[in-house]
Amino acid sequence: MFKQIYNYVPLVIGALLALSSCKDDDDDKIKTYSSLVEVTNSPLQFDKYNMNLLFSTDGGQTFVDYPLIKPGQKYQVKVHNSGSDWFSAGEDLTTEDHYKFDWSGSDPKPVGTGDGGVAEFVAGKNNSVLLNVTDACPFNAADWAGSYDATEDYGSTSSGPYDLTLTADPSVPNRFILDNFYDSGYEPYMDFDATTGTVKFPNQNTGGEDITASSGVYKNCTGEIIIKLHYDGSDWFYRLKKK
Repeated sequence: MFKQIYNYVPLVIGALLALSSCKDDDDDKIKTYSSLVEVTNSPLQFDKYNMNLLFSTDGGQTFVDYPLIKPGQKYQVKVHNSGSDWFSAGEDLTTEDHYKFDWSGSDPKPVGTGDGGVAEFVAGKNNSVLLNVTDACPFNAADWAGSYDATEDYGSTSSGPYDLTLTADPSVPNRFILDNFYDSGYEPYMDFDATTGTVKFPNQNTGGEDITASSGVYKNCTGEIIIKLHYDGSDWFYRLKKK
């Protein structure tokens, strides 16, 4: 019988799948199977509790949570985001979405990859599937200067889009000044962290109100920024898309 146990740890989202047989020396049975998705250094890091690996034993026609496999059998694996307020919510993730997939930490290693980064494996008696997801494009601070469409999401309601420009702060690396925050001409600043792949508004006052509790992510390839923050009496998401 197959049983899947979810084990969540900070900055890493994983699913532990234990497969066992009545006889440990039975060569046609899987003894152990573990799977893990690491999104620490990707735009998906705030979605870590929504990431799942799905498995196919029919050549990628259908995918399930609980694979019924035997040693020597080929099977495919893909990653799915079950949904949240951050990037790529409620959909399968692929390399075509500007993510880079690294399956090399798996044991046994994959024997190949298909469309969108779906990996193919040959099952052993003991298996460990590890996927590391990162942004496919490197961080370049100069790329973030320019014009944006800005949208504010307050639960089920939104405001915008409206025009906004980011200008690099000449004295602080990776800091950018906004010229039309809140669609009111306010000029707070945001800081990018290229090491962690995060972006935020440090606590500050603009337009007579404090910006606090800020945390966010960005996509280098597509010029998208999402920051969750508290401002003007409420919590909301600030979404920027470069023009």
